[in-house]
Amino acid sequence: ESMAEYAMCCELGCGREQDDEEAIEWYIKAARAGHTEANFSVGEAFEEARGVPQSDEEACLWYYKAAVVGDEDSKRALGRLSDIARIVLPGWRTVLNA
Repeated sequence: ESMAEYAMCCELGCGREQDDEEAIEWYIKAARAGHTEANFSVGEAFEEARGVPQSDEEACLWYYKAAVVGDEDSKRALGRLSDIARIVLPGWRTVLNA
């Protein structure tokens, strides 16, 4: 939880200089530690090229990790990127109905 909060501070510049690259590093650490919303934030960073090169494929992979545990924002993101998700993640639609 604290890693994700620090990442958000880096992303938004709360009490420190704004830094997308440091934010993504901390979001990835938080995601790997099991923080669902951090997976969404990593996906969003890849989709919007914030601190990382733009990659809808990579965004789909991160959104999927959060969607399988019920994150609604990630499910919507996968739906928005459905043309890419169907190539990168065969069978991804099953998480939308879960």
